[in-house]
Amino acid sequence: LVEGDLVEIEVDASSMIGVYVFIYALPLVMFMLALIGVYAISSSPLVSFAAACAVLGAVYFLMGFYARKRPSILPAACVKKQVE
Repeated sequence: LVEGDLVEIEVDASSMIGVYVFIYALPLVMFMLALIGVYAISSSPLVSFAAACAVLGAVYFLMGFYARKRPSILPAACVKKQVE
């Protein structure tokens, strides 16, 4: 492959579902749990929102750390050069 070549990238659809859950669903669930949990304790919407945002940031940081330590969780991609 050289610069300017057209390529086709194939990724298995079933492995992408796990990636979508990892990237989108896990942070959303953790945000909602933190929001509800802190609101139940403090009864302050502002405090619960700030805590949930802090949890969301921590979850994304930990997910990035985990993905760097275990790149096998990311799907394998097949790259093919397209013939012109």
